[in-house]
Amino acid sequence: MTMSYRSDPPAPFECLLRLVLTAGVLIGVPRVAAAHDFWLVPIAFHVAPGDTLRVLGQTGMAFPSSVAAVDPARVADARILDAERQVVLDDLTIRDSSLVLRHVPRAAGQRIVALRTKWRHVPESAESFMRYLDLEGAGTLRERYLHEGLLPSDSLVRRYAKYAKALIEVGSGPRAFDAIAGHPLEFVHLDDPSAAGRGDSLRLRLLFRNAPLAEAIVYAGAAPARDGENESHTQLVTNARGEVSIPITREAIWNFRSLHIVPSDAGEDADWDVHWVSAVFSVLAKTIK
Repeated sequence: MTMSYRSDPPAPFECLLRLVLTAGVLIGVPRVAAAHDFWLVPIAFHVAPGDTLRVLGQTGMAFPSSVAAVDPARVADARILDAERQVVLDDLTIRDSSLVLRHVPRAAGQRIVALRTKWRHVPESAESFMRYLDLEGAGTLRERYLHEGLLPSDSLVRRYAKYAKALIEVGSGPRAFDAIAGHPLEFVHLDDPSAAGRGDSLRLRLLFRNAPLAEAIVYAGAAPARDGENESHTQLVTNARGEVSIPITREAIWNFRSLHIVPSDAGEDADWDVHWVSAVFSVLAKTIK
């Protein structure tokens, strides 16, 4: 994969990203989750109008690397959002272990790339579902559903879908960091990462069905600073407004990720819904405040 299209010199952490993505390096990090997260990771976070924007769909447990590519046929919806409109992305291919999205933005301005996968169904026993909740770090939900008498005692069908967003700068133009894609579970930036630097804090809100989701566990992490290091990450909990805030400790590619597990609505083809969500952005070098 060629990467010579970016219009400005690569920052050190983007050089590392290229190494991780092209060499297939898997950088281990302790995680409570057993399944694979899904991220949208731009090869370049800053491009010029008219340049080809390339974004990788990464499936794995070690941000930002990937162990498997999502089949384009499994993508329910892929769009790019600017300050005024949304455009469907239909140039989806697979390269090695990554899904590749391409788009040529003509006008300057901030962009949000957003992708939603189709449901995937998993028949399982009640015992297997209990273990799944624990392995995915959903112990709080497990206790709540146990108290409410909702946990299953028989076989069931669990289905899951994944939602991802990434923030990209195209030249310098109108802001779109707080654009809402309308995913069932979605992170929305409350602060513009392009205006942040080391020493600042960034806030995001987690929405479930367009309403703030309180008391949800969120993982926030920065990509490794150099080859061989682990991702640094922090566990956060959303407040009553569905918000979390993370101190920016260094210039890096950052990601937020979470999941939400709920009983399926009546009449659906499953018993339980698992929603996975992520947001990716970069923070460039700025003066410490």
